[in-house]
Amino acid sequence: MLGLIDHMSNDSADKENELHRERAILRKKGQDVLENVEAALKKGKTATDPRQQFKNWLRSSEGQAWEKAEFQRRKGICAYCNTLMREADAVVHHVEPIKKLGCNANRVENYRLLHPNCNLSIGTKIVDFLF
Repeated sequence: MLGLIDHMSNDSADKENELHRERAILRKKGQDVLENVEAALKKGKTATDPRQQFKNWLRSSEGQAWEKAEFQRRKGICAYCNTLMREADAVVHHVEPIKKLGCNANRVENYRLLHPNCNLSIGTKIVDFLF
């Protein structure tokens, strides 16, 4: 009889250990799934964030080509203060701010090249530009 009780105790301990192992495996899988979901959400947010879309476009060959062509077309003149600027200093300004239009603000017809200080002084205010 004692052997039967010992055997039952060993079976219970083995089952309990197996349940703990399975629980640890499931917990690890759950953490992996959560990390994957968080990474996907972050990637999705970046894809839909208008500021990040704008920054990505500026770094792209298309954005760099537009900036260079626009600088040449405007003969290096700041669209706000109408004075000459260096190409390396020119920044792209949104006429209609991202804050107001979101992704719709990211259109080349909504961009102007300005001095960095002009861009900072305007901020998100809507102003009349010289061209």
